[in-house]
Order: sequence, then structure tokens, then C-alpha cells
Amino acid sequence: MSKEISYDIRADIDKNRLYITFKGFFPENLTVEIADKTIAEATKLKPGFVIINDITQTLPTSGRGAEQIQRVQEFMRQQGVRRVIRIVDPKNVLARVQFERTGKDAGYTIPVDVVGSLEEALRLLEE
Repeated sequence: MSKEISYDIRADIDKNRLYITFKGFFPENLTVEIADKTIAEATKLKPGFVIINDITQTLPTSGRGAEQIQRVQEFMRQQGVRRVIRIVDPKNVLARVQFERTGKDAGYTIPVDVVGSLEEALRLLEE
């Protein structure tokens, strides 16, 4: 698992998709900034958008970080997210479980597909 901290959050307006990639462990002081950026990007999309979230190299975050994840997930639900595709490393169970738990707490009732790569995620969208 990478100790490097990085993130990439971008809206693809033409395809109505939000791409999110996290790497490393995010300290509490950075989680609010990342949550705000994620929400800002999502506002560029129309209801019915898809999120592709790569957490293969993410470490579980703190309680405050989990609160920010849940805040974003609640916002996405309210914005009309249609589908979430989460890219995970099968060895990274804790990060996957954290996102699942916060999604449940946020009231997600939308499908969340779990895949192992971006290529798999894109194939799902072609089906």
C-alpha cells in the first residue's frame, strides 16, 4: 500500500460521470477539503450520474474522515446519483468496508458494483 497521499476528483460532464481516486491515508485536516472538492465536482453533473471510485490504494480513515465520506455520500444521493462502481483491491478489506458502512448510513439504496480495475468498471457501463 502506498504511503503517498494523493487524490484526483473530476467530473466528466459529457458522460455524466464522477471519477474519484484516493491513495494513502488522509489526515483529518485534509478530509474536509477533499469532501468539499468532491461535492463541487458533483454539482457539475446532471441527476442520473455515475460515480467511479478507485480506492485500491486507500487506507481506512479516522472517525472524522468517515463522517466526511458519509457527508459526501448523502450529498450524492440527494443529487441523484444512479450508480456507483467502486474499484477495490481484494486485500484492502478495511477501506472497502468503511465505504460500504458509510454508504449504508448515508441511505444509499442505489446499486454499488465492486470491481478490480477501471477497465472492468468501464465494461460494466457498456453492458
